[in-house]
Amino acid sequence: LTGRITPNQNNLTHNGMQVDVDWEITDSMKFQSKTAYRQFDNAFGRDSDGSPLPGTFTWDDSKHDQFTQEFDLSGVTGKNKHLDWTTGLFYYDADDSNQGYSNGYVYTSNFADNKDVQKLKNWAAFAHFNWQATQKLSIEAGARYTDDKKDAVIYRVTGNVAPAGVGLSQFVLINNGDRKSTRLNSSHTDI
Repeated sequence: LTGRITPNQNNLTHNGMQVDVDWEITDSMKFQSKTAYRQFDNAFGRDSDGSPLPGTFTWDDSKHDQFTQEFDLSGVTGKNKHLDWTTGLFYYDADDSNQGYSNGYVYTSNFADNKDVQKLKNWAAFAHFNWQATQKLSIEAGARYTDDKKDAVIYRVTGNVAPAGVGLSQFVLINNGDRKSTRLNSSHTDI
């Protein structure tokens, strides 16, 4: 009754590329760069109610784009090269979206529409040190600072194509604007 067609199919296009650079600056110091891009588009329809009878049909169109960059500088130092170390920077930038609809049981006039958009940015700086104090004892220390930013808009509309007064009326369920967060994470291991 909604007039929507929901084919049972899955169309996925996925691609990406990565470029790695390794540079041995000296015998005891190395630089690495990892640059990557990934992307996918996915459109799919299905009977999503989990029963053997045709029921709730949904259609989704999802998109994802991401870029990452990491720089690492690592080496060994000390009189007998007892200290291994790595420092680096990491960056992540992604855009996600999903939109679609569901027909609440194909024999009724109820429907729901959705559109979700999310943007993510993340960067981090890190360092790790491993000191070989003796042949049987090593001491490790490390730190990482991470900054996350996430903006999301989640939109839901449900409705009914039946005449007024019959079934559910149309209304917006969720529309929640932008949200941002910044976090500082740390971890340690005691032996």
